[in-house]
Amino acid sequence: MINGKRPVHNARAAANEAQDDDVTCTRPIHLAASVGCAEVIDLLALAGADVNVSDRHGNTPVGTAAAKGYLDAVEVLLRHGAGGSDFTLLTESQKRGRKKGARPLSFLAAAGGNIKTMEVLLERAGGPEQAQALVNAVEPRTGKTALHFAAENGRELMVALLLKKGADKDVLCNSKQSALHLAVLSGCLTVVRILVEHGAKVLFSAAEAQTKKTPVSPLFLAATCQSKNMLSLFLEMGLDINTIDEKGCTPLHAALYAEHENLAFIEFFLEHGADAKAVDNLGRSVLHYALRR
Repeated sequence: MINGKRPVHNARAAANEAQDDDVTCTRPIHLAASVGCAEVIDLLALAGADVNVSDRHGNTPVGTAAAKGYLDAVEVLLRHGAGGSDFTLLTESQKRGRKKGARPLSFLAAAGGNIKTMEVLLERAGGPEQAQALVNAVEPRTGKTALHFAAENGRELMVALLLKKGADKDVLCNSKQSALHLAVLSGCLTVVRILVEHGAKVLFSAAEAQTKKTPVSPLFLAATCQSKNMLSLFLEMGLDINTIDEKGCTPLHAALYAEHENLAFIEFFLEHGADAKAVDNLGRSVLHYALRR
């Protein structure tokens, strides 16, 4: 015995003790989760470590492991009761964590990029509705969901899985961008195709644009970015090259308004039937846009 306590009691206390010089209040189980050491996590949990403990930022061990894509570590934590049998604790932890800036478990799993990890977490969510709620949980700082993150980073399989599990394909983050906006900006053609095939909005109506204050529809964003491959994909999928937005502008107007004009890109528009005589709601033709400098 040491100080009147048996070794097992000392081990149990140490398992839950934050390092004195660690300003983030990180405990051994957090450290083990951060490097994916499933065996150490198992030993710590058996010694009495709290598998649902949060650090100063509201991150739990299972969230830490998920963010790194450590499937084995996630499975061990779940086996020891991380989040509870129906993820009630995780849900409440996320609610508390939002006040601290903690990221939702689904967002962390998307960041980790391990499809199997995401599948395991969604299976443990407690049912289809709970899984959908977990998928659509919002990261507080950016307003992004797991789908935003996966689309922005070109993770095709993750995007497909999240959509299958009920991810909101058109929700806008704090910067007023959908997953499709982010995929267009990142040049992720396959992700764009997946999103559009699942019904993601490529165009916003005038009413939607005014209500949501959407900066630009994904089709017009592709034109502004002067992405020939992206525009080709949209045309291949049946979009009208002469579609107008709430200001009466066509994608050609948007392309000419871009900071750096690309003659080859403009020629691409004209070759595909863009109306060179189109005018916006203020009567400005594409020539006005071309000469605006």
